Amino acid sequence: MKKITILLISLLILSVGLIAQTNPRTLYVRLVNQDGSSLTSDYTGITFQARLMKPNAGELNQSSPDCGFYFAGGNLYARVQLGNSNLFNTSSD
Repeated sequence: MKKITILLISLLILSVGLIAQTNPRTLYVRLVNQDGSSLTSDYTGITFQARLMKPNAGELNQSSPDCGFYFAGGNLYARVQLGNSNLFNTSSD
């Protein structure tokens, strides 16, 4: 029974690892007030810029595809889709 459990857990970890490699990476950053309290769902006037530390990687902001703000569980998050960066959009010769 113990061997079957270990085998099933190993297969589950392997499956998750393989699936994760094909999905674009999304970064969520929780936005808070100076005192650490959560922001409301109203994000009017809030902006962000995301830049990867590579030359010509491009810049993302809240208006970029699959980027923006996400409100869940009483918390406001900034969402950045890392797959939208020029870093991953290379052309072949």
